[in-house]
Amino acid sequence: RQKTLNYLLLQENHLCLSSFHIIHKWINHCARNGLASIKILGNILQMLESLLTLHNDRFAPNMSEEEFLAYFHSLSQKLKNSTISKYIIYLDMFLRYMGENLNIKVCCLKSIRKKFAKERILPSFLNQSQFREFIDFTKSMKANNLANKRDRLIMLIVSYTGMRTKEVWNLRYSDIAKDNFSG
Repeated sequence: RQKTLNYLLLQENHLCLSSFHIIHKWINHCARNGLASIKILGNILQMLESLLTLHNDRFAPNMSEEEFLAYFHSLSQKLKNSTISKYIIYLDMFLRYMGENLNIKVCCLKSIRKKFAKERILPSFLNQSQFREFIDFTKSMKANNLANKRDRLIMLIVSYTGMRTKEVWNLRYSDIAKDNFSG
């Protein structure tokens, strides 16, 4: 009900959104009342406000890639690359919307997005004694119900075979070849 009310209030009096401060307050109000996706609009608004400040109250959707890159580079001091990549996606969607619906020449941010691609974190590995301790711990885990038994089996399969967890989740009983192993 509150989401609908917020929408109707905006439709009724869209001129009430006369400053960035008022629009931010309205976005926060809508988000608190269950319209969580409006936070994306808040991110776009924050970027536009910052770009307007940098360029003397002028925003050109077709400004050079270097100008957009300078803005996102300044964000890299306080935000993770994955967050900056999301912001670039949001702004790129907004620019494409402007280009398609308002017939304005806009800058494409695809190459900028690659510069702030999500950083890859290498996995850490257990040494041989830590691995043995992990296997012993996994074998001695209490499995009181089916979910615990499944989890223990998954950890053992991953540990012994090197399969990825996603591969184990998709594993079927018919996929397992039976050896003539007796022991």
